Amino acid sequence: MKKTLQDYIADLILLPCCLDHARVWQETHGGKYPPSNHSPGCKFYRPLRFLRLKMMDGAILIATPENGQAIAKEFNRDCQGGELVAEILGEILLTPDQVEKMPEYEP
Repeated sequence: MKKTLQDYIADLILLPCCLDHARVWQETHGGKYPPSNHSPGCKFYRPLRFLRLKMMDGAILIATPENGQAIAKEFNRDCQGGELVAEILGEILLTPDQVEKMPEYEP
């Protein structure tokens, strides 16, 4: 069952460093991604650059830029007929804890 933004918010632990920050949840990008443990106004909020990749089966993968480029290159190299198997959709800023909360994340 897919978690909703409300489910993720209910799971959050209120961190002392973020208690005085109003949360507007912009780091969820409209509810597409889980919220960060830290508020964007917190000094500990440190988003990193990730790549979004769309696979041929419709799955969306989030990977570091280095891994994302390697995944796209490797999958498309083995492709027959010129059809892209892995397409880079663009970059997104997420915190590591947001990526860890995603269902497709495998350490």
